[in-house]
Amino acid sequence: MVYTLASSDSQLSWLSFFTALCVVEAFMLINFRLFPNLWGNMINIWYDKFGLVAIMLDMLHRPKRKMRQKLTLFFDNVIAPLQA
Repeated sequence: MVYTLASSDSQLSWLSFFTALCVVEAFMLINFRLFPNLWGNMINIWYDKFGLVAIMLDMLHRPKRKMRQKLTLFFDNVIAPLQA
């Protein structure tokens, strides 16, 4: 069996995943605030208007999308060649 975060029930795995997610989110928020010309003004309006709710939505949405991408890559590169 291949060990993945999705197959793990370990609290430590989920805690480290959540911590990394918070660090990435904080990094992105700092970039959005420091470089508004690079990212556009609408992203700052989004965070100003929705505040903590916008951050929680980002954190809930990202893992789902990234996990789907990782699972797709895993299937295409590992499982599909085994079935052929």
